[in-house]
Amino acid sequence: MINNVKHQDYIYMNEDYYSNPKETFMFLKELILNDFDKPSILDIGCARGEFLFFIKNSLKIKDLSGIDYSSNLIEKARSFNGLEGVNLVVNSAEKFEMGRTFDVITMLGVLSYFDSVKPTLQKIKKHLALNGKAYILGFFNDFDVDVFISYRNNKYFDEFEPGWNLHSLDTIKKSLDDLDMRLTNIHVFDLSFDLSPQDDPCRAWHINTEDGRKYTNGLSLIYDIRVLEVTNNE
Repeated sequence: MINNVKHQDYIYMNEDYYSNPKETFMFLKELILNDFDKPSILDIGCARGEFLFFIKNSLKIKDLSGIDYSSNLIEKARSFNGLEGVNLVVNSAEKFEMGRTFDVITMLGVLSYFDSVKPTLQKIKKHLALNGKAYILGFFNDFDVDVFISYRNNKYFDEFEPGWNLHSLDTIKKSLDDLDMRLTNIHVFDLSFDLSPQDDPCRAWHINTEDGRKYTNGLSLIYDIRVLEVTNNE
């Protein structure tokens, strides 16, 4: 369960991803476009609905839904005219119930908030259509080691918070197997430009390593960003 999380609100309230969509949005759009003509889409952890707005204006879709634990962010999404007709719900990725299935489920940078991946993957299983796909964007450990991180960004808040857990790919695969789901592909994402350090030490920047260009941040993490493509087994 997510407790005492403040940093997501301050990041999204100070960025205009409606007008300046992230490159991850474009990357995910191409993955969806390769597999679906006119899907129904659920975005878990939708924040202010920026990805949903981007998809609404760049793909043919049946319908769009989004959930987020932050009532502040959902309120902002509901007040944005560009998201008219989108179903927006305040709820947790571990507890939501939509009463239906979706062709596509997306989750961008959310799984790292949880110590256990199983409850969220169970919800994805329940809400994913038989021939559907889930696209889970985040950072994952290639070693069979699960890393739980609690951090305090002293510039912005006073309490320790979650958000940077590194779940091992082995743990995710085992959890998917238990749920009769399958990891069908892993897509590596990288930006088209170099990121430099910013005032906020928890925002990522690039470094060059012997294994190529990687992301790092003020938590002293070194990581890649990847999209896990997940399906229900038939």
